[in-house]
Amino acid sequence: MVDIAKYEYSNNELLLLMLKDQNIHEGHWVLTVTFSFGALNFGKSPDGVGALPSGITSVNGIGLERVQEAVPFSVDAARVNPLPTKKPRNLKKKY
Repeated sequence: MVDIAKYEYSNNELLLLMLKDQNIHEGHWVLTVTFSFGALNFGKSPDGVGALPSGITSVNGIGLERVQEAVPFSVDAARVNPLPTKKPRNLKKKY
């Protein structure tokens, strides 16, 4: 058996998985990412005496956002995650 150490998803794959997880079957949806930004002094300056002003970005969350109409990166939930159809019951008569 192959020991897989890493899984990666494209934006659309992640969006599809999230729509299925949340049982969403209608509307146009986009992937959202919430970031935080901060500043600090880090590393050494070119003269080796002080630190350099630096920036840091962190990901706070990934989510879904419904949009009113199709936009370039939206996904139509009705197309990619349609409601399951009920199969007709097999009504065989027993004699």
